[in-house]
Amino acid sequence: MATSTVTIANTGTTTPNLTMEPNQVPLAIVIPAEFTGTALTFMASATDGGTPVPLYNEGTLYSVTVAPGRYVSLNPAVFASVKYLRVVSNAAEAAARDLVIVS
Repeated sequence: MATSTVTIANTGTTTPNLTMEPNQVPLAIVIPAEFTGTALTFMASATDGGTPVPLYNEGTLYSVTVAPGRYVSLNPAVFASVKYLRVVSNAAEAAARDLVIVS
């Protein structure tokens, strides 16, 4: 397994693009103890500079419920074809927050 860290900026809701290497699929996400949001959605793009769009699974926006200080499992099948990934919180963060993606 490998880990990658992405940051939601102070007062922000979205991380920058995370480049997923070949055969690297998100399996879990580690939520920091100070996290404000209660749900995460994801955005994907086909190219690094491309316009990210919401990530859907079988017609439904893929979302996971989160809470501060939790290790949250993800459905790897949803991310199998994703090259460039962004994480989106449903609430603005009061400070910069690092999320750890386990792949």
